[in-house]
Amino acid sequence: MSETSESAVSKEVAELLKRRKPNYISLLAVVSEELRRFKDRPSFHDVIYRIYSRADKQIGGQPLKAGWKITKKLSEWRVKKPSTQMIDIHDIIGVTVVNYFTSQRKIVSKALQTPNSLGELEIVQREEKTQKVITQLIWWQPAQNNLEVDYCAKFKLRHF
Repeated sequence: MSETSESAVSKEVAELLKRRKPNYISLLAVVSEELRRFKDRPSFHDVIYRIYSRADKQIGGQPLKAGWKITKKLSEWRVKKPSTQMIDIHDIIGVTVVNYFTSQRKIVSKALQTPNSLGELEIVQREEKTQKVITQLIWWQPAQNNLEVDYCAKFKLRHF
């Protein structure tokens, strides 16, 4: 991708982040709170070790993926599919749930797919991964769409 088009993508990302950051932060707060409520259920006390976001994990971390990282990913994806939009990047915000044992990831994943398991949030896509740490990713959007339909949070399940 040329320097000019990279600059255009960078400007596009900066403008969208400026406009949409409050919505992403609101969704992150809702998802985090619902997951904490989920963790507080007696049946999950010995299953879920910790829940954290990017901001919680990194020193001086920000709740959203860095703009330059979004620009890089969007530029790379547009080489293969020019119509790709920033909203196609699902890890702009995210939450990780850490389980004590690998086998517990499927238990949590299945429970989270139950209707109303996360209040007004609903799972809109589920994808299996076979990487070293991340085994399942789940995206949500608010059922009421009060934060706009195109805001999704990435959710990771991993073991302790």
